[in-house]
Amino acid sequence: MHKFSATIRVLIYTFLIAIVINPIVISSHILTERKFDFTTSLNIILLSLGVSIAFFACICVLLFFVSVLFRKKTKGGRYWMMMLFAIIATTLLFIEFDNIFASYNDKPIMIAAISIFSTMVSLTSQYALFIDSDDGNTSYTAN
Repeated sequence: MHKFSATIRVLIYTFLIAIVINPIVISSHILTERKFDFTTSLNIILLSLGVSIAFFACICVLLFFVSVLFRKKTKGGRYWMMMLFAIIATTLLFIEFDNIFASYNDKPIMIAAISIFSTMVSLTSQYALFIDSDDGNTSYTAN
C-alpha cells in the first residue's frame, strides 16, 4: 500500500471504511422497520453494499479532485474542504437517488443521513494523517 501517494492512501482508507459502515447501518435501519423474509433481507444487504460502493467511489474521486484543487492550502484546511465537499456530495447523491430504497423504506431522508454519518466517520478516522503529531515528528500526511 506504500507505493501509492499519501492522498491515494487516505482516499482508499476512507472508501473502505465507508463501504463497511454504510451498508451495515443502512441494512440495520431498513431491516428493523418491517419484517422481511431471508431472501429480501439478503437483497437489502447486497443492494446497500452495491449502492455504497458505487456512490462512495464517486465521492472519493471527487475528493481526489478537491485535494488536488486545494493542495496549496494547509493540511488542516484541505481536510475540512474534503469533509465539506464529501458531505455535500453524499447528501446530493443519496437524496437524488432515494428511490433505490423506496420499496423497502418510507423514510429515504434517513438513508441520506446515515450515509452522511458514514462519510463523516470515514474521513474523521483519517484526520490524524492530516495533522502533525504533538512530539514534533511529522505524521503521515496527505500531500
